[in-house]
Amino acid sequence: MKSTYKKKPKQSTVSASNIAFYLIFASTLLLVLFGTIMVFTSSAASQALVSKTSLNALTKQCVIVIIGMFLAIFVIRLGYHRLQKMTSIIYAVCIGLQLLLLVPGMRVEIGGNAAWLNFRVLTFQPSESAKIAMILAIAVIISKLFDPAFYKKYQKNIKFKIGYFVAAVALILTPILLVVLIAHDFGSALTMCAIAVVLLFFWPFSRRTMAIIVGLVGVVAFAIYNYVTTHLEEILSSNRGKRLYYWLNCSPTPEGNMLDDGCLQSTHGIWAFVGNGITGRGVGDSLESWHLLPERESDYIFSIVGEETGLFGVFFLLALFLMYTVGCWLIIIHSKDKFIQISTVGFLVFIVGQAMINMAVVLKIFPIFGIALPFISAGGSSMLCSMVVSGILILYTTENSKN
Repeated sequence: MKSTYKKKPKQSTVSASNIAFYLIFASTLLLVLFGTIMVFTSSAASQALVSKTSLNALTKQCVIVIIGMFLAIFVIRLGYHRLQKMTSIIYAVCIGLQLLLLVPGMRVEIGGNAAWLNFRVLTFQPSESAKIAMILAIAVIISKLFDPAFYKKYQKNIKFKIGYFVAAVALILTPILLVVLIAHDFGSALTMCAIAVVLLFFWPFSRRTMAIIVGLVGVVAFAIYNYVTTHLEEILSSNRGKRLYYWLNCSPTPEGNMLDDGCLQSTHGIWAFVGNGITGRGVGDSLESWHLLPERESDYIFSIVGEETGLFGVFFLLALFLMYTVGCWLIIIHSKDKFIQISTVGFLVFIVGQAMINMAVVLKIFPIFGIALPFISAGGSSMLCSMVVSGILILYTTENSKN
């Protein structure tokens, strides 16, 4: 008589959560190391010209990385449920940081935008932390709608339904409006709008509500178009209008208007990629880092990556961001917690979306927005917030592995 016993298939000891953890951790570590090297090579020449040492930028970046590492560890140790409960506190603190820009003596202007707080030891851009707070707040608001008891109350009471949606829109618009009205940082405001639009797709709208929202967006878009067409000269005379003008009219050829100050940055940003082949000029051998390319260690560091490391370095950088994306995707599809799913999508747009925008700006696909390349660009605000995001995502992988 044949035995009916069947052997159970061997289960893989490596879960999707573990894979997500390794992908997020490894890509973050490699991006930080690669970025630190590129900050040093892009700033060493100019630092050596103005001081006796070329290590100032490297030392500062290493200190920021160490602080960011401790912040990421703190977030992981904080725990998932504490993080979720502390969302309102985090949101209030980040709004408070933006309001500090109104305090005399606290505000610092860099690159035409007075969007930085001066803490003596370092400067901090509160719009970066506001993006994290906004993502967490939206995740809390929308995830509540997937609770059956709460959703039943939401659907039955029309006043509560309207009030809840209005409150959600107010929470989303508050940090965006503060970034625009106080800091005049339109690049960060556009990024925050993009994140908010993506996350609102999780909202369980009815068809009628969706039609109303689409209609309102159409009205707002028409109003913006009408304003731009009637105030075109005024807009083009402003700093951001000039950026748009130069984006449309600068030529990257020697015969073009490369000597115009407005075209200098975009022109040299493109030139850094020209003729450097697969391996580039070599790490530390950049010509553009000798005061030729403005913002070479921050917003335009991708140009130095292309010049020094060639196609190999560019594809290596893209592969690291792809690893990060896959890690986020695994967290999203293998989590049953809507808060984790929604906030992870927001963090994916925050890190990888900003990276793609930065690269597109350097390649002159988009006009200059003043958006840093996460983990790579010099500067404390972007690095600290990027590492905090990685800490939160690693925290999510541990929570998913428990469930």
